[in-house]
Amino acid sequence: MAYNIILDVLSNKFGAFFIDGPVELGKSFYIGFISYRRHKGFIALEPQVESLHSRFKIPIDVNENFTCNISKQSSLASLIRDARLIVWDEISMAKKKMVEAFDLLLRDLMETNTLFGGKIVVLVLSKNMRATKDPEFCEYLMRIGDGKEKTNDHGKIEIPHSLIIPFTLKRISKSSL
Repeated sequence: MAYNIILDVLSNKFGAFFIDGPVELGKSFYIGFISYRRHKGFIALEPQVESLHSRFKIPIDVNENFTCNISKQSSLASLIRDARLIVWDEISMAKKKMVEAFDLLLRDLMETNTLFGGKIVVLVLSKNMRATKDPEFCEYLMRIGDGKEKTNDHGKIEIPHSLIIPFTLKRISKSSL
């Protein structure tokens, strides 16, 4: 389903997508999607987690004031501008500041204030550790992904109490997680 939606968007639009699903969804989705894009002659970037830092010049040690160090005149900047699609696998391993810096980098290179510079960005979580050990949680995620989870009067999905870990003391709640 996500695959077809993203293919539809690729024609004239931009967007950011987060893909989460059963174990091993990421790799097969990712390989099929990249193959399709390359077959159509579009540039797609799909750096692995290990090479994300080098591909987009994201520092390993992230702080409040860091930026991605790519010159607008560089060949890397040109490659990124030419790419229509960027797939970021294993997004759960990235810090929030890394994603924010990546967004700012793309906005700067593309000279726009549009999310991710108007690129199609697919963020993939290939292995949800909780879903592999918690069938109820896995079924809940699948219902959300399939658009079948019930919503409240405000059109919002509510998290079942059985899936919520209450906060008591920091160390106890952290251990429960």
